[in-house]
Amino acid sequence: MPDSPSIATCFTTRHRPGRQQTNVGGVRRARCVHCGLLLMRTAISRRWIVADQLG
Repeated sequence: MPDSPSIATCFTTRHRPGRQQTNVGGVRRARCVHCGLLLMRTAISRRWIVADQLG
């Protein structure tokens, strides 16, 4: 059994950003380490949200 949570974790709890992140104009962007979706986070919201196309 792998040590990291499965992709189902992303759908039930929260996405987990990877270590490689970019910061442009106060917006941080990263890929989820489990499902690969593009995430973004602003200094105001302080939460990671999905910035990728779904579906």
